[in-house]
Amino acid sequence: MLKKLMLGRLEYKVVAGIGLLSMTREKAEAGVNKLIESGEMDPKDAKDLVDGLVQHAGEEKQAIRDMARNEIEQVLKTSSLATKEDLAMLTQKINNLIEKVERG
Repeated sequence: MLKKLMLGRLEYKVVAGIGLLSMTREKAEAGVNKLIESGEMDPKDAKDLVDGLVQHAGEEKQAIRDMARNEIEQVLKTSSLATKEDLAMLTQKINNLIEKVERG
């Protein structure tokens, strides 16, 4: 029984964490309103909880974006794909060659 309860709480935390990623103020308010209606939360605490949920969701989204950006940068560094800088350098070299040819 305790094991099921612990697993249930862990599953809840994982699902709640994933849910935070898609949290909007409206969703947070709807969830908090359900807690108020069921008597599980004091209406005085609602605004702070909603603000905290929305802020935490924003921080989590940014952390995931940063992690994805870092991973992409690492992949690009180790790949043989041309970067913007590579293309700019080649463009400059081509332009220099064109100028030389046109000058004779």
